[in-house]
Amino acid sequence: MLNSFWWGRDQAKKKGISWANWDKLCVAKKFGGMGFKKIRNFNIAMLARQAWRFLSSENKLMVKIFKAKYFPDSSFLEAKIGSNPSYVWRSIFEAQKVMKSGARVKIGNGQNTRVWGSPWLDDDNGGLISTPMPGN
Repeated sequence: MLNSFWWGRDQAKKKGISWANWDKLCVAKKFGGMGFKKIRNFNIAMLARQAWRFLSSENKLMVKIFKAKYFPDSSFLEAKIGSNPSYVWRSIFEAQKVMKSGARVKIGNGQNTRVWGSPWLDDDNGGLISTPMPGN
């Protein structure tokens, strides 16, 4: 839709000339672009904000409802999409990859932190320990 508006194309006829590449239009103005946002990236960022609430606000009603339905025995970072997910859950779940790449667990008293399963290290391995877990 944005492309059609910007270039004046008729979507039904598929006619018109693309005068500029969309990636170039998304470059910041100070670097010679138009400063448009990449809509998908912007949407994932907004969904990640909602996903952050699953990790930081466990006492909120919204978090309790989603946790009870979609990830009752794990955290949001370990949740699966599940069967028959709602549109809202599927949307927020899209941000899980972003959250996994940047979120870290605060250790606190250590009761809720799993040494091998929680991302708590500040490194390039996604915060997880890379050595195998011992059998005992």
